[in-house]
Amino acid sequence: MSIDTARMRDSIAVTARLLAGENLRITMEGAQAFVQFDPTTYKPFRINVPALPDEATPELIQEIQGYLDHEVGHILFTTWEVVKAAEEAGLRSTHNIVEDCFIERAMGERFPGAAANLTRLHETFVAKITPELLREADDNEERRFHVLLVPFARALAGQWHFQKFMDTGGHWGNRRVRDLLDRLGPSVAARMPRLASSAECLEMAELWAGVIHASRNPTHRSKGMDAGKRPEERDSTSNISRPGTPSPADIVPDARDRTSARAPQTEANGGHSDIVGRNRPASQRDETERRRPHFQDPPVFGDDPFLDAASVSISDRGAALAKAAAYRVYTRDHDRIEPLELPNGFRHEYLVALGRHTASMTHVMQKDVERMMASHSRVSAVPGYRSGRLHAGNLYRLALGDDRVFRRRQVSTSTDSAVSLLVDNSGSMTGEKLQIAMASAYALSETLETVSVPHECLGFTTAPPWPDDAPGAPYETKIRYSRKQPIKMPIYKAFGERLTPGVRQRFAAMAVMQPGTQGNIDGESIGYAALRLASRKEVRKVMIVLSDGNPAGQGVRADLKAHLHATIKAVTEAGIEIVGIGIMSEHVREFYPRCLVLQRLGDLPACVMGELRRILTI
Repeated sequence: MSIDTARMRDSIAVTARLLAGENLRITMEGAQAFVQFDPTTYKPFRINVPALPDEATPELIQEIQGYLDHEVGHILFTTWEVVKAAEEAGLRSTHNIVEDCFIERAMGERFPGAAANLTRLHETFVAKITPELLREADDNEERRFHVLLVPFARALAGQWHFQKFMDTGGHWGNRRVRDLLDRLGPSVAARMPRLASSAECLEMAELWAGVIHASRNPTHRSKGMDAGKRPEERDSTSNISRPGTPSPADIVPDARDRTSARAPQTEANGGHSDIVGRNRPASQRDETERRRPHFQDPPVFGDDPFLDAASVSISDRGAALAKAAAYRVYTRDHDRIEPLELPNGFRHEYLVALGRHTASMTHVMQKDVERMMASHSRVSAVPGYRSGRLHAGNLYRLALGDDRVFRRRQVSTSTDSAVSLLVDNSGSMTGEKLQIAMASAYALSETLETVSVPHECLGFTTAPPWPDDAPGAPYETKIRYSRKQPIKMPIYKAFGERLTPGVRQRFAAMAVMQPGTQGNIDGESIGYAALRLASRKEVRKVMIVLSDGNPAGQGVRADLKAHLHATIKAVTEAGIEIVGIGIMSEHVREFYPRCLVLQRLGDLPACVMGELRRILTI
């Protein structure tokens, strides 16, 4: 587990939610990138990006952040009524090509960090995506022209990477590109960097579509004379904004076709959701499809050539990473770390019984810890008080009228340590093992709170697996995923909580009632706990894992075991000390370099005092 990669990976969805609000659902599932749209408003309601493995590079993560920032830009700055008008006029793709320039500029102005992410996406687009599309187009002039429309628009809008691409590649000399630029005229080109709304972008798209339509149909009236004029200045006979005029990107949707071919027919990728255009009345849908014949089967990705091509690139790289990764997760979206809800039927007597079973051990450990802390305490005499013991060195203050000539003894027992207790709550722990583990965690928590050591206590198990026929289930992909169950980590005590009666009840509920015990994905659970612990400001960080050993759950057992080894190594290298306590099992010795075995609850004080001594003294 790479803590830095995990932090960057988790920041993707968090950042997008902060930017776009609650109406946009961000998911990280499978290996594909795609967007789903509301069929009525045309507004995106879901963006999916690949569930990246630990091997994901910072460059790819930044590229995905750019992909999200692009779509969040639409959420923040697009006027969706205008998009609907563009759709009805058959200009949606052309409008998107133009509007993308506006919304990305607006994103960069409002969020400077988004500009860096979008720039990374631009670099990939001109270095990999566009050259590949041009190679596929070969000598087909029409296809090459459609490929060049995106960099052409962005270069006119002032995006440096696209300007350089057009310059160094000699693409300004492409006959169709040159003809379009000449027909538009300098005044229209100069407006591209200044577009400030979706309506202005639609106006520009109408100009583009009219000019391209005229150049494709020599008998059609040329728009070169009035293409640079605003709508109110055009001759009334001009049909630049003619509703039936097809946009250039609508005619040969190269990137969209390639993307659509990669979309699995599941709800996660749009197979069972409303797709733009499918839920309109039949007469309206038929009229739209008559004008745009390729829309007979609209793809889930919508009509954004730039975003569609980026989706293909990210999906290809995400799939390649997933297939090559040593440990593969379909999605982490359903993993939960939250306080344990007390089961129905919980009784106060359970807490009383837990306290009675652990009281003798807790008292022994607390006394030992207090003596240990006292022997390692730092004692100092602090001068400058008006009462206490007289400090001869400060008597000169009396001549100045200052009576602060006393000192006091201060004892500091701070260890600057933070501790995470992690308890295996899986089915194999059911019964006496889990009772011992929860009682031990409870006793350790009480002891650590007594000496004011910041700590938390978490459990780890799994939720029910995805059913085989669930939309987007990992079973429907060609990638063999290492786990097929969500992780569930109940919080018994968080760092910011005290051992109040309500917190103590969580320990008692799991110790006695043992609800929801299923599998145990040890590696990822330790990784989650390590991320929480790594965010603490204390210098020293220690994790104590109470488990019966082997990972178990629906997935690939060999992958789960190998990932546990790798995670313990990575966590240790990140500066977190990790100790395994085997609960009536020797299996911990296989995974934890520092470990001990607890066979009976009464052995806890003698078993763990050595580790507590290392934790509480430096």
